[in-house]
Amino acid sequence: NDPNTTDTVSLSLVGQSGGIPGVVFTGENTGDQAGFALDGGGLFNVGTGQDLLIGAPGADVNGQAGAGTVYAIFDQPGLSGTVSLDRVANGQADAVHGIAYLGSAAGDRLGYAVAWVGPLTNPPPPGTRDYTEHNDAGMGAPGADPEGGPNDAGTVIIAQGGVIDDSVIEVDSVGITVAGHLIKGTQADEHLGSSLAAGGDNIVDGFEDLLIGAPDYDDLVAGTDAGLVVQVSDALPPIGSTSASDVGVGTARAFALNGVLWIG
Repeated sequence: NDPNTTDTVSLSLVGQSGGIPGVVFTGENTGDQAGFALDGGGLFNVGTGQDLLIGAPGADVNGQAGAGTVYAIFDQPGLSGTVSLDRVANGQADAVHGIAYLGSAAGDRLGYAVAWVGPLTNPPPPGTRDYTEHNDAGMGAPGADPEGGPNDAGTVIIAQGGVIDDSVIEVDSVGITVAGHLIKGTQADEHLGSSLAAGGDNIVDGFEDLLIGAPDYDDLVAGTDAGLVVQVSDALPPIGSTSASDVGVGTARAFALNGVLWIG
């Protein structure tokens, strides 16, 4: 405890007997890039402790190179040591409780950004949030081509939290058969979903905000790669999708969401 002495700690001691309490999560395969994005402290699965989100945007899924995977790790007392992420919801005796969300197409890069947000798809009445309710899981796939649309426009997936069982979910089912909502990029190569964050109640309207980065967005005035931040301040329908361009347009469009588009 001498402030004049530099301490050196080897991370190889994490999770080891007699070492540093904790867990070392390892990717399933070479090139998965597990840990590229992380968030902790979520209350995704109601009735448990705090949960983790781990992004692995380089993961190959069903032969689709770089489709990406996101792991939602539920609270699991006693978990320690070195744990491969292939144990998440594997249905075996050594299963790690949680959900593995699988990217749907080559190059989607699901898990490039992750964040605990909300609850956005099933929010309490404005201004009544007590922060003991569930979070939703935000996942960015900046390489996605929304519904075969603009190349690398990107998509953000918001999966609804609540009472959830261990499972492996193909992310293209979210917003269709799995409760959640998609926010889709509209411009080729803007890479919506490269960054994500919960935004608090910045607009002071009683709704928790969602912040989404699109760093390569082109603007007619500001120029190439000026960048865009989408600030959503609204309840998201628990099934469905919205284009990023429909945020902050008031009632001008049928599927508009309240919020702001910040352009670089």
